[in-house]
Amino acid sequence: MRKGFFYPKIKQLFKGEFKRKKYVFFPIEILDREIVYRLYSAVELANSMDDVVIVIAPLHMTNKLVKLFHDSLYVGKHIFQTEYPYDKSLYHRIKSRNFRYIYHDEEGAVYPKINDDHFNDTLFRRLNPDSLQENDLMFLWGEHQKETYLKKKPGLQSIIHVTGHPRFDINKKYSDLYLSYDISTEVIKDSNKSYILVCSSKPLPFSYDHLINYFNVSKYSSLSDESKIQKNKIISDNCLAEIDLINCTIELAKRYTSETIVFRLHPVCNDQIIKIYKLIFKSVKNIVINYSTPSDVVICNSKILLHSGCTTSIQAYLMNIPIINIHSDNISYTVASNLGFRANNKNDIFTLVDDVINNRESGACQNPADDDIQMLLSLSEASNPDIYNQAICKSLSEIRLSIIYLRHLIERFIMFTRIRFMGLQISSSLFLRKIVSNNVDIDLFASKHLNIFTDWSCYVFNYFNSKRNKSCKMTKINRYCIIIKKK
Repeated sequence: MRKGFFYPKIKQLFKGEFKRKKYVFFPIEILDREIVYRLYSAVELANSMDDVVIVIAPLHMTNKLVKLFHDSLYVGKHIFQTEYPYDKSLYHRIKSRNFRYIYHDEEGAVYPKINDDHFNDTLFRRLNPDSLQENDLMFLWGEHQKETYLKKKPGLQSIIHVTGHPRFDINKKYSDLYLSYDISTEVIKDSNKSYILVCSSKPLPFSYDHLINYFNVSKYSSLSDESKIQKNKIISDNCLAEIDLINCTIELAKRYTSETIVFRLHPVCNDQIIKIYKLIFKSVKNIVINYSTPSDVVICNSKILLHSGCTTSIQAYLMNIPIINIHSDNISYTVASNLGFRANNKNDIFTLVDDVINNRESGACQNPADDDIQMLLSLSEASNPDIYNQAICKSLSEIRLSIIYLRHLIERFIMFTRIRFMGLQISSSLFLRKIVSNNVDIDLFASKHLNIFTDWSCYVFNYFNSKRNKSCKMTKINRYCIIIKKK
């Protein structure tokens, strides 16, 4: 009886679901910015390896979950959540559990830039390579970043990969992903390039929280007087640029009454800030405030983009959308600050918009002679998803079974006997769902963090999965966590 009933179940368990799974954690900090490329990379990775499970969840949930796993891989910057000196406790925790770590910054080339030294110093504040162990990897956006690190730390050569960023590759090669998405039910009614798009970079004049973050007491106090003056100047200019952008939007709406002007809010805007923008534009009927539609969709379906240093201009550049830059004072702090034809007054703006509306050639695209534009081009050319995924696969293949993994195995066995004693195997999704429910306060989490599982996420997954003959499946753990693996 025992051999005929219980033994086959145990044997099946060890041959099937107890066959070692390799978990890869993809944290999400800003959903709109990251979900597309995370899903793209997850499908590519799952298609390449049979026993890999990719976990996509908001940053704070991911950083809770990784404390409970062993022999896995974490890909992203935010194991170190601030600039150096940062807290290393989570990094040391996962390394003690035989994790591999791949550093990849979401903002690998868009830092404030007073001069080259300031830009290079920012790289080392984002990541001090001394924090890493020799079996970790660094994925960098371009050769400039690589040279900057190697100049100070020649020994990093073996762990550095210049991968660009998957977002670059998607923006260039998969525009139909955005054009085919139905936005007729969104605030924007017509998806056929019928609107002028204005993108806000940051709601600094209206955001107490962001100003507090910029003037972080401990970090600000440690700056030199010269650095404080530079930082104050950046904040002041950004605030003035946002006010200029708002005034420009109202002027555009009054001049082009038959055009829809879509004002795209920065994704960090909370409900209170959204109410302020609605109040500002309330009396102007042809201005639509948008904050829920995926930014790439809004950009790809626009006829022209106006900005004052917003990184959405990089997306527009790669999608060949005409760009007008109204950044004040001709000051360039980031690569994005230089993208587009710089309009010095409202007459310049009207002339350029007229040219685009009337299908005339104009200077509303970027100046390719600019050094920062050339840097962006080099970053775009460096974008190589094959290198990105191959390096992740190689890192996964080098993870060896540790003694501590036996505890993980026992936990799954106990869960199997409790939950599925009479029949089915315990799946990795069921296992993860149990861990999430036991270790994350979902009600508290829901009030503060991202809803990952949306119509847009499903659409993007199905789009990329169809290009891989639908070889993968996506499972919802809850609204805030999904996993992707091979069927």
